[in-house]
Amino acid sequence: MKPPESLFSKATIRHVGLCPATAYRKWNSWQNWSPIPPWRETDPEQDWGDEMPFIHFLTGCTGAGMHVWGEDDAVWRECMAKCGMSDEMQDAIMDPAFREVRLRETCEFWMEQTMEMRYEALTAEFEREGHVHPNTVAWMVERDRIVEISTTGETEATDTDCVTLYGATTAERYRTMYDSTGRTRVNFLPFCTRAPSDFSPSGTVLSLFADADVANLHAAYIHRRGGTATVVSMLIPRAAFAALAPGESLALHQDDDDWRQVVYYSRRGRHGMPRRLRQYGDDEEGPALVETPVGRWPGQAYKELQSWEDVNGSFAWRWRGEVRKWCVFSYWTGGKFLRENIKEMRARKFGEDEFKKWMEESAR
Repeated sequence: MKPPESLFSKATIRHVGLCPATAYRKWNSWQNWSPIPPWRETDPEQDWGDEMPFIHFLTGCTGAGMHVWGEDDAVWRECMAKCGMSDEMQDAIMDPAFREVRLRETCEFWMEQTMEMRYEALTAEFEREGHVHPNTVAWMVERDRIVEISTTGETEATDTDCVTLYGATTAERYRTMYDSTGRTRVNFLPFCTRAPSDFSPSGTVLSLFADADVANLHAAYIHRRGGTATVVSMLIPRAAFAALAPGESLALHQDDDDWRQVVYYSRRGRHGMPRRLRQYGDDEEGPALVETPVGRWPGQAYKELQSWEDVNGSFAWRWRGEVRKWCVFSYWTGGKFLRENIKEMRARKFGEDEFKKWMEESAR
């Protein structure tokens, strides 16, 4: 598909993943906007009323996918077609190589996230060409010159005295971790998991991978769906983990009753969770770090269960037949630990060559 010549255009609507008929209707609505709030982001600045970002207007069609999840691929495709997704978009999301990643979330989640990723990459491209988005502040351009992402295929940061944790995100979201100078990390938003998650019913947690191959899997899925995939590796001294008090670092196993209850009640909004388990996801009194498997299904799956006892080891997410541990950090205390202890952080582009190699290896 030919790249759009204008950010605010019908071509952009097609680019982010909508079919021709839906793109036509969306563009017609955008052009013939009602003269009352919310105002389009392209409208002159107003003294009252909310603003409607172009991408939020486009992703508004994905709501029908909120309750679509599970292993029936036909139901997923039917939902995406009703929401106006193009065949190309559907094929990218439904690629069988990434089935185990996809099943962790709902159809709505993947449609929305994929559209947002594509739009962010397109916006960044317009900025690089000098077509600056009306709401883009000048310091972003300077910051992006400084925040480097390796394109040479170099290995991730390693050190025998350190633990290496990994994340997968887009280049655009990786750069938001830095301040206006591009030298100081200010947040870990690209790795935030929105609530309710497996370990917090209402708060935000930071999720990182303990295994490089899991990070590459998620980066490959980002690339497959049209995002600017980036693998981030973080070196943290082993001594920093050892210095955590017993209550600040916890571990869960998929066969433990604690894991089954924490995941079940967190996904359902905590109601009924035993008091002793409420520390998980509690930023003020909870642990900074929990080493744990994550669930295989989205929150809707747990809402259909009668009891936490219905959760078993099969609910744990697996890759290549193995249950994989993730490192889940609480947003404030865990985030503070990361800011104070990351010795080195590198970002590596996961481009077309890396994707082809990954697909060849995964097919073996």
